[in-house]
Amino acid sequence: MRQIQVPSLPHRKTSLARVARDAGITDAGLLHHTDRLRTGATTGELKADLDHERIARECAALDTGLRVQWLTSGRSFDLVA
Repeated sequence: MRQIQVPSLPHRKTSLARVARDAGITDAGLLHHTDRLRTGATTGELKADLDHERIARECAALDTGLRVQWLTSGRSFDLVA
């Protein structure tokens, strides 16, 4: 698998923000998922010493990456069925 190298350019931060926005990754969304993870830790479903914000960001990145991979694979499916 090839890896894409992203140079450190002045517009990189703006580009990343646009990609995050277009993928539906917002501060409010990350906060929501972080809070849900913390609730899981409070109820004992998750370990309390986890970095909940990092996990929420990793889940969002995984979701976005899977969407991009699927969209670029050329596959399709019937939404009606």
